[in-house]
Amino acid sequence: MKINCVINDKLETLEMLGTEKMVDILRNKFGLCGSKMRCGEGRCGSCTVLLDGTPVLSCILPVYAVQDSSIVTIEYFKKTPEYEDISKAFKKVGVQHCDYCEASKYFTINEFIEKVKMPTKEEIEQFISTMPCKCVEVNTLMSGIVLAAKYRRSRVNEY
Repeated sequence: MKINCVINDKLETLEMLGTEKMVDILRNKFGLCGSKMRCGEGRCGSCTVLLDGTPVLSCILPVYAVQDSSIVTIEYFKKTPEYEDISKAFKKVGVQHCDYCEASKYFTINEFIEKVKMPTKEEIEQFISTMPCKCVEVNTLMSGIVLAAKYRRSRVNEY
């Protein structure tokens, strides 16, 4: 069975042989290794990609589910101003994260600061509590999220 989808802004046709998961296709067929296979059960978040703009866990995402959808990997996202907002804020406040959670942190933080324009401390604490990887000290991560939201609002001229 053939599946058509867009991966990092490029139309692709995928041959589906059975029950392959998207993380395997991204890594093995396209060499996109930013989505990592760790737990294989959708708990750790290291395989996160954007599916039609929403963070999803590609280790539990069957290939057939991406028909006519758009997938963005962390490799492609790193080229965007949205990534730069977060990355610049993280550098400024000293957020250093493990390589395994990068996609999950960036994609979910991006979604969070898009939905919650200027998050409160309580909203950030609640959001952080849902993150599977706890490799960053909470107060530092909170500062990074606040600054990323400020950078985003300033860049898109929203206040």
